[in-house]
Amino acid sequence: MPDPTDYFVTLATGLGIDPQVIRKMIAENTYTSRIAADGADGNRVAINSTPTFFVNGRKVTLDRPPDLEDTVTQELR
Repeated sequence: MPDPTDYFVTLATGLGIDPQVIRKMIAENTYTSRIAADGADGNRVAINSTPTFFVNGRKVTLDRPPDLEDTVTQELR
């Protein structure tokens, strides 16, 4: 698997974040436990893709982006 560090550094730099700070955080695995906890939370509520949407506490599957608006409109009726 290729090293994604340069990709994340490019994203961060585009957001005005110091590239050396990002490189250091990646090298030190600063957010590894946070990422693992977020993944576990997602697994617990059956999130298996992103984005995942819930409307009124119900997971909805969308075939196309406009379906979200249709689903929310139906729930508001």
